[in-house]
Amino acid sequence: MKSKFFSNDLVLKILSKIFFLNPLSLLQNPGLSYYKKRILRKILENSFKKNFENLNFKIAYKHKIFLAIAYSRGYFSDFTTEARNYLSVVSHEDFLQFIDLDDSLIQEIKEVKEMEHGNILIESNQQKNFRHIVFLGPSASEEDFLDLDDVDLIVFNKPPKKTLGAYSSKTLIILNNIFSKQKSSEVIAWKKKYPQANIISQQDISNSIRADIVFDLIPSSIPLGSPMGLQRTLFILHYYYTFEKIELRGFNFSLTKNPYRDWYPSIMKEENNEEFKKAIILTNLGHDLVFNILLTRLLGRLIGNISGEAIDISNTNIEENLDRFTQLYAK
Repeated sequence: MKSKFFSNDLVLKILSKIFFLNPLSLLQNPGLSYYKKRILRKILENSFKKNFENLNFKIAYKHKIFLAIAYSRGYFSDFTTEARNYLSVVSHEDFLQFIDLDDSLIQEIKEVKEMEHGNILIESNQQKNFRHIVFLGPSASEEDFLDLDDVDLIVFNKPPKKTLGAYSSKTLIILNNIFSKQKSSEVIAWKKKYPQANIISQQDISNSIRADIVFDLIPSSIPLGSPMGLQRTLFILHYYYTFEKIELRGFNFSLTKNPYRDWYPSIMKEENNEEFKKAIILTNLGHDLVFNILLTRLLGRLIGNISGEAIDISNTNIEENLDRFTQLYAK
């Protein structure tokens, strides 16, 4: 009952006026009561969600950073480490300048990064060496499949709707979690068709496809942000393998008019065009678009030897990327 009460926007607006609260109050007044902090937490959560859905990114992310800093200070007793992980990922100068933070808050975020949360890579358990890995994403073109003979490992996040032929023995699927839950029968059928291919899953799907502990080793930033398929896969490839280079093909953070090609299985593509756009916005809201772009930037620099459009985009000023997203998905 209390949870529903604090979730009502009208109630929150009335309470904020009664107690003279504004979003920045949470950081300016550490001695606030538990209930006032809870009110402000919900106000900031709602603000991020609504402003992100409306593509008002500057306000959305300013309020989310307020919330992340409050968590990192221990104001809510939980998610302190996760908030510090989040802040260490998003602590890039172009992003902090974009949301127009006070210098004192920027300094606080930089100090969080300089603590033990500066290096997010998990300790490697490398089992095999590859010279050349190609990781094919949802917008990979037909041409991206033509020169794979000399590639040592071909990686996907979902079983592709393509005939693999001789490539199956060097194919690795690192499953998207939601897809594997909803389409487990398709995963099992694909594995029967290509028994030589390897699958890494976050959950038990069949006797031959079991949950892998590596997913639990990836540093968590929940509830503020979570890696998408590209970012989780980079963590896992670095954990299990050594390599000379990884080439990313068909990853662009949906910053294109055709983010999902026909060969790529997608639950979102089953919707009509307007619902598809909404689904992309909601997916990037849930995972956090900026977090994943900047996480890719960070992983590219920490791991090294990763190339592709996603790396180029991640190194582009964050405001330019958000403007591009707005142009593509605004109503």
